[in-house]
Amino acid sequence: MNASKQMVIIDALNLIRRIEAVIDSEQPQQLINRVIIALEKVIAKFHPEYIAMVWDGNQDQWRKQLYAEYKADRKPMPESLAQLLPQIKLAIKDIGIFNLECPYEADDTIATLALKANQQHLKVTIISTDKGFYQLLTDGIKIWDYFSQQNIGIEAINFDFKVQPHQLLEYWALAGSPGNKIKGVTGIGKKGASDLLNTYPDLKSIYQNVDKLAPALQNKLSAGKQQAKISYLLVKLKTDLTLGISLRELRL
Repeated sequence: MNASKQMVIIDALNLIRRIEAVIDSEQPQQLINRVIIALEKVIAKFHPEYIAMVWDGNQDQWRKQLYAEYKADRKPMPESLAQLLPQIKLAIKDIGIFNLECPYEADDTIATLALKANQQHLKVTIISTDKGFYQLLTDGIKIWDYFSQQNIGIEAINFDFKVQPHQLLEYWALAGSPGNKIKGVTGIGKKGASDLLNTYPDLKSIYQNVDKLAPALQNKLSAGKQQAKISYLLVKLKTDLTLGISLRELRL
């Protein structure tokens, strides 16, 4: 397959809810129009051969089962938006974009699709403001922030988190992911996590050498060891799901 071919994967609700937040909620057609305009701009920028609008499923709740506080403070979707979604999906289909709805959290569906597409030698761009997708960044997988018009590549990991790409999940296991209500190790924080990972390569090495650290830090790490393990599992995106679609279905 030609390596120059592009796939664009759009985090549907990430895009729509941010558009919805800045327009008149009493004008539903305005939201539909703005979403379609945004998607047309994405198509014009990337000229993708394949494109998918990925939606959350509600059947696979494994993160919530593992950790009850996961996304506990996330605001529910407004009822007015929920009622409008069928019309939005239809408008999206009408401009040639596939609505991909699998029984998984959208993040995991996007991660699986991005990896499978890249393995088929497609260049992949994920449209989202969610930094959780940074763990997918490679030379062949990029992120585009539609709202800042910013292209995000693998170098952003060190710039934003002060760790190496392969340490990103370890960083979140220690520092947590507040947007998803994932704690990490209490008292470590962002700087503490990056400092530890600039000294030791991973969580295993940190805990193997915990007795070399300051007593206060030892206590925090010891108390939070189980939470670090759980946090690591929560932030790690699944990339091996069965999506039940063929590549040709995603052709623009």
